[in-house]
Amino acid sequence: MSHVPPQDPNDPRFRPYRRGMLGLYLVLTVVFCLHLIVSVFRSTGEMTFSPAGEAHAPRPDAECAAGLRTLWGELEVQRGEMSSPSALAADQRFLSFRAQWFPRFRALEASCVPGRPAQGELFRALEKLADLYTTLAVRYAGEAGPTVEGLRMGLEAVR
Repeated sequence: MSHVPPQDPNDPRFRPYRRGMLGLYLVLTVVFCLHLIVSVFRSTGEMTFSPAGEAHAPRPDAECAAGLRTLWGELEVQRGEMSSPSALAADQRFLSFRAQWFPRFRALEASCVPGRPAQGELFRALEKLADLYTTLAVRYAGEAGPTVEGLRMGLEAVR
């Protein structure tokens, strides 16, 4: 048997290839990181709702209270429907609902709150509740969702 001498890992013949692979690695890493950063900023921008502008004439208290009750009722309906039709998609359904719900919330807030601190407290409480329900939907889909769907499929199989 012939003896094969060990190859030097720092062999100068491979230097251009090592440089090329390092350059390719760095370019791909930077592109991936930039894509990730842009996606996070875009998603955050879509889910951040700034207060609407000042309304010209404030609504009466009864109308504001009715609007708050309606918005709260919509939140409650969405919370109650987290497991139907699929518990695994509860977070996506709730986030989609939230994206269309929040602009209406901000519009009502802008037309009701100016100069009324008591109503401002009610709007802050409803906004906090919407945030808590969002957290609940995400946790429900990720933690309870698989168990709920497994139970649902098991009961369907027994029928």
